[in-house]
Amino acid sequence: MKFIKVLMISAAFAAVFAKNCVRPTKPCYIGGCSNEICSAEQGVASPCIWTPEFACYQDATCERQANGKCGWTQTGALEQCIEAAQNEEEGVESPCYVGGCSNEICSAEENAASICIWSPEFACYKDAVCERQADGQCGWTETKALKKCLANPPAEDPADGLCYVGGCSGEICSDEEGASSTCIWSPEFACYKDATCERQASGKCGWTETKALEKCLANAADE
Repeated sequence: MKFIKVLMISAAFAAVFAKNCVRPTKPCYIGGCSNEICSAEQGVASPCIWTPEFACYQDATCERQANGKCGWTQTGALEQCIEAAQNEEEGVESPCYVGGCSNEICSAEENAASICIWSPEFACYKDAVCERQADGQCGWTETKALKKCLANPPAEDPADGLCYVGGCSGEICSDEEGASSTCIWSPEFACYKDATCERQASGKCGWTETKALEKCLANAADE
């Protein structure tokens, strides 16, 4: 009987140990000629044929995944890098994006932000084409219509022209009704809630500067 009790106690301890003891995770190793392989085997070789996406693994993490196998941890940055590398290899150009508070920016960066100060020439980009140029960079394709518009932007009438508050957070003051923004919040946008959007001495629409607005913007910049 005593022997049986000892066995039962030993079994109980074994069960508790098995439940609470965390087995050490076996390491993963980076291998291949270009450090493009992540595996459980140290010193894995590859055929040493370079492809552009191998550069993406330089800052990637090689570790055990949810399935218990070694592999590169997938992140948004890694996926975007690999996609761009594959497009480059296949001769497919990465897209260009229109951004800025007034859609005045054409760049390879999605949702590029601007300082949200309206300028008349921004209206010229409304019908312009944002695409890769001859130098491979994103930019507005120059056409006769765009050049003509930029040389003589839509006139503003300080006396009769109305000013409108726009943007996702009501942060834009311009003569364009329903002006859109990238909807990326910034603390200073809250300051425009009680500010006045009207024609300024320059004839352009803008937020009228007051001590209260200046103080609010300064405090927001420190956040």
